[in-house]
Amino acid sequence: MTWTQITGHGLPEGDWGRAGVAVAPGKHGQRVYLIVEAKEKKGGVFRSDDAGTTWKKATEDQRISGSGNMSEIFMDPKNADIVYVPSQNLYRSNDGGHTFRAIKGAPGGDDYHFVWIDPTNSQRIMLGVDQGATISLNGGESWSTWYKQPTGEFYRVATDHRFPYWVYGPQQDSGTAGIASRGNNGQITEHDWYPVAPGESGYTIPDPLDPDVVYNAGPGGSVVRLSKTTGQVRDISPAAVSFGSKYRFDWTIPMAFSPQDPHLLYLGTQFLLKTSDGGTSVSEWSTVSIVEASHFDAGTAYAAVNRNNHDDLKPHIFRTRDFGQTWQEMVRGIRERDFVRTVREDPLRKGLLYAGTEMGVYVSFDDGEHCQSLRLNMPMVAIHDLAIEQDDLIAATYGRAFWILDDVSPLRQLDAHSASAGVRLFAPRTAIRVRRDENQDTPLPPEVPAGKNPPDGAVLNYFLPAKPAADIQVEIRDAEGRLVHSYSSEPLPKEPEEVPYVAEYWIAHPQPLSKEVGMHRFV
Repeated sequence: MTWTQITGHGLPEGDWGRAGVAVAPGKHGQRVYLIVEAKEKKGGVFRSDDAGTTWKKATEDQRISGSGNMSEIFMDPKNADIVYVPSQNLYRSNDGGHTFRAIKGAPGGDDYHFVWIDPTNSQRIMLGVDQGATISLNGGESWSTWYKQPTGEFYRVATDHRFPYWVYGPQQDSGTAGIASRGNNGQITEHDWYPVAPGESGYTIPDPLDPDVVYNAGPGGSVVRLSKTTGQVRDISPAAVSFGSKYRFDWTIPMAFSPQDPHLLYLGTQFLLKTSDGGTSVSEWSTVSIVEASHFDAGTAYAAVNRNNHDDLKPHIFRTRDFGQTWQEMVRGIRERDFVRTVREDPLRKGLLYAGTEMGVYVSFDDGEHCQSLRLNMPMVAIHDLAIEQDDLIAATYGRAFWILDDVSPLRQLDAHSASAGVRLFAPRTAIRVRRDENQDTPLPPEVPAGKNPPDGAVLNYFLPAKPAADIQVEIRDAEGRLVHSYSSEPLPKEPEEVPYVAEYWIAHPQPLSKEVGMHRFV
């Protein structure tokens, strides 16, 4: 197979940016649409009716042009004159690309990226959007909601320190969110979160002295302070207008409180800025280095280096033990083309590291010398940030919202040789007694999206290197050694039950201990 570059004959001259192409079915390849990103407003939609031999610019509509983020064009499979261009709105032309009308989109822009049209029925259309997927069954007259899909694209994650702790983060084109890690109604529902501030990128972090005060650093240098108590939002941006100011802001502006002095808030531009009065005044400090400082050794730090914009998809994690004079790379065990986005050190166990990559989560038990996957049941998704709070590991994923790995205390008790050890019962973390469900109202039906609450009881973790022939048993004893309760892998006797008046999915049934090979969790 060979390729020939098509130039001239009506196409824009010079270098192009991103381009998208669509060929009409049933036209023997004669009708072709091309959307082009080009300099000096020379881009737009071009049409060929002779299989690409000659081209004409189809429209002078300035809204319809290629861009670095969105440059795609799609056709109705039954009618080559009906054309769709996804952008910050979804545009449709019914006259072969000459005129367009926006048929879906919010004033702030929803960022539409992909259009699928059923080849057997053009009334059925699916859109791929920053927020998820949305479907129309009537040719775009009405659309399904994306709010029932766990497809949030979070850039960063932070937590406060109350119980239950709250998780905060900014998400692509869906605003910021603060959400409880445990809901009072038996699950985590829409009643357990609130929008924190405007913006879609940057950092969203609670005040360590008052969890009802939250700071958000958004695009373009916007920094705000929200009081949940009063509902007031105050602009504390270091520059009144970011454009033309002396500060340069990244898309995700680094922001963090000092772990030594909770009054100090730092903000990263090309300088490191700090404030000690909630943003009323700001001072410059030094240039920015994004690293994870060790909790145990002042001279040790870890850096995750992401070079995918240089076509380098290899993972890069570096460690220094001499205050940054020398650095060692440590990525053994991470897939070769799985670049790293974040690295965090466990705050309680020295040498226990967690890494977030483009495809999942990794853990190292030996200070980064060896890494292994910790993805477990998490779907393959980019991990943009990680946080550790109250023995839980929280991930900000870019496409599957927040994920929480409840209780990492077993990881703190493992080492590189644990897999070859025998049967092991891990020391449990301190259990907190909570009511499973405080809801006195009609419960939400299962088709309403909701997050799963963490376990309600004491969590017991154990490891079996081989499947035992006999049944296993776990005994719980008090401080004097008296038996309080015991659990077994023996199948539970079936007790006579009344025919339930509700659907079976509302009823929880006791389960015996598992004696299969591997790691187990019993609540």
